[in-house]
Amino acid sequence: MQGSSLKSVLEDLRTCIPILEEFTIERDEEEADGFRNAVLVLANQHLRLRLVLERGLVYADLASPFWPEEWCSIQVVVRYLSETIVPSLAHLAGLDDLAYLIILLDKSYADLVNAFSQAKASATLWGTTRIKRQLAREIASSGDTSNKRLRTPDP
Repeated sequence: MQGSSLKSVLEDLRTCIPILEEFTIERDEEEADGFRNAVLVLANQHLRLRLVLERGLVYADLASPFWPEEWCSIQVVVRYLSETIVPSLAHLAGLDDLAYLIILLDKSYADLVNAFSQAKASATLWGTTRIKRQLAREIASSGDTSNKRLRTPDP
């Protein structure tokens, strides 16, 4: 695998979200499968961020440095934060992952750091797991199969 096309996405994000300058690249890979799927993992002392390029769509996942392999979809993290410590996020339903990422890192970075801190990481992991299961049940009962990220195993 070689460096991914997600680096250009990262450079664009860094121009509008200065906090991303504090993150270092831990993993940068592109699959040689013809689809140009790619994974870019960034980390700082407070958060881990994974960008996944899958069939032309960019998804974002977050993890705590204390539970580094327990990734949470940013869609699920936004719902968890809106139910717990940042109720003002509830009105943002329906945005794509990059829009959520920009808003969270720009406007709610301290809340993210708090939620993924050593003291709260396990509660956040439990809360996001509960929400992911709830969303999966909602999708199954509605017959809507368009949300592939809840059906696709993590890369």
